[in-house]
Amino acid sequence: MTPHHRFVLRLRDQGTAAVLLLGLSVFLGLSMTGRPPEEPRNYRFQVDINRAGAEELMVLPGIGEKLAEGIILHREANGPFRTPEEIKGVKGIGPKKLEVIRESLAEME
Repeated sequence: MTPHHRFVLRLRDQGTAAVLLLGLSVFLGLSMTGRPPEEPRNYRFQVDINRAGAEELMVLPGIGEKLAEGIILHREANGPFRTPEEIKGVKGIGPKKLEVIRESLAEME
């Protein structure tokens, strides 16, 4: 090679090089902008189980369509929940599930 030759990657090798560089940047904790990634954000949300529709209720961990419907039916039949513990009256929600969702429940009026 003469000093005037440039190093040229074949198309196949360019893709490999790009993947390697991306992997290296992830390994080193760099973003594509060259800045370190932001600290992870801990978003908290709260759901008002006395007003939420099924879709909102399904945002709660472990609450699927059937449990969301059960919460709504229980609420319609018995009135609003006054304490988080009352949600255990919904079939399928016991002490363990209550503890999982408790921090995501809005205060009850």
